[in-house]
Amino acid sequence: MRDAVGAPAGQVHEPTICDPQTVSAQEAITLVLRYLEARSEIWPLPVAVVITRALGEEWPCKPREANRWVPI
Repeated sequence: MRDAVGAPAGQVHEPTICDPQTVSAQEAITLVLRYLEARSEIWPLPVAVVITRALGEEWPCKPREANRWVPI
């Protein structure tokens, strides 16, 4: 069994998204929509993968921020 990001059950994984404290839901949605518009080749992928990639590219985690992440 795997968790939502594909790690085997019981295995710890590093977060890939560290959002700024001031981001709104609308800003995150807009970011994901722009990501999709620019990359039509990813449309067949599961929505969770697309959202994770979009937000992870915009707000990657730095090692000192590893305890802050955005659940999807």
